[in-house]
Amino acid sequence: MVNGKNTFYYKYPQSKIATPNIDKLAAEGMRFTDMHAPSSVCTPSLYGILTGNYCFRSRLPQGAISGYRRALILPGQATVASLLKKHDYYTGIIGKWRLGLDWVIKPGHESALQIPGGASSNVQMVRDRNTGDIDFTKPPTDGPLKHGFDYSYILPASLDIGPYGYLKNDTLTEPLTENTKGNQLNTPGSPNYATGAFWRPGPMSQALILIMYCRILPTKPFLKLKIKQKMRGPIFFILLCPHLILPGFRQKNLLENQKRAFMATM
Repeated sequence: MVNGKNTFYYKYPQSKIATPNIDKLAAEGMRFTDMHAPSSVCTPSLYGILTGNYCFRSRLPQGAISGYRRALILPGQATVASLLKKHDYYTGIIGKWRLGLDWVIKPGHESALQIPGGASSNVQMVRDRNTGDIDFTKPPTDGPLKHGFDYSYILPASLDIGPYGYLKNDTLTEPLTENTKGNQLNTPGSPNYATGAFWRPGPMSQALILIMYCRILPTKPFLKLKIKQKMRGPIFFILLCPHLILPGFRQKNLLENQKRAFMATM
């Protein structure tokens, strides 16, 4: 199990945290012990893992995308989730998505969909978008449910990139009525710009609490839903928990705190 650059190993001898449920899950299921990331950042890595394609063959060959950009996975493109769903798996994804959502563009703002002139010939999507171009009162037309997932509860991008709101099954759980000015502790362009308790400005919902994100992810409702619907067959479940940004903790205690908060969700 991996949380960013910090890895939790099944029966890891040096672990200070007991994980009996995960140990049982690993013992009864299939374990992958040789792990490699397709890229050094999240968007292309998840794209490669889900689609089986080299990340540089996507519409965005390098870099990550924000929560405002269009869907990176093409319509009808096969994913691990869509493949397993055909074989009676119940599929779910919870946490950080960052593969793009096709938000509805306001009338008269269609130019926001155009690829800027001078863009690299291998970049086939808009790299960023003004929040004023998007109608957040309408659900996006593309998301995890269009790519093989039966259930999803996601954050569009990450804890430091807007929009800051939960989407359940490709629909916002609460309107984005608030706006955060962000917390840019250092000057943009400086070596320490995106460090510490950092997040960018953007629209957000009242329900989202950044430092509690990994503790309130609804993993149990996903499992209860499967039981309630009495679906037969195995589960394919992805939990993507981004780094926690917790002011007040010294660096040497941060890793241990991240582990405990993450494991609390399990």
